Amino acid sequence: MACCIAVCQGAWALDSMGESRPHRRTLKDGASYVGETRLFRPNGNGKAEYSNGDVYEGSWKKSLRDGNGKCTYADGGIYDGSWFEDKRSGEGEMTYSSGSIYRGAWRNDQYEGKGVFLWADGAYYKGEWSHGMRNGSGTMVWSDTIQYRGNWKDGKRHGVGEYIAGQYHFQGS
Repeated sequence: MACCIAVCQGAWALDSMGESRPHRRTLKDGASYVGETRLFRPNGNGKAEYSNGDVYEGSWKKSLRDGNGKCTYADGGIYDGSWFEDKRSGEGEMTYSSGSIYRGAWRNDQYEGKGVFLWADGAYYKGEWSHGMRNGSGTMVWSDTIQYRGNWKDGKRHGVGEYIAGQYHFQGS
């Protein structure tokens, strides 16, 4: 994570340390940052390479990832979308190293709102999410012939729904 304190490399311009122009910084956590700054802090567009291998390129505000940006994680995962105060928030797409993909709404680094999760094996869930789990109305499709449409609570089928398995249809609560 980006921090407020930085070691600065570069020249002063017009005795100003507050202008927003590209600079190279080493952040307190050891991350290397190149981009726009304000008062020696990442602010505007920039790129950070973290010691754990993660790389973020995008918008910054007061040393935090904020706005649109792309983070490539050391494990091969990629998040491309909106950030707010250093957390994935708003609309975005996360491609996991396993090949699974989530597209939709985020809040505080969790799936929140409407979204689609596609597993690498072809199964998918399309519907509502809360606190990173299937919650509300949604459809889970395991194959061409097996699916569930209905309500979910804490990641599990719950309440009214319809389960379809080939020629069999089950409805109820």
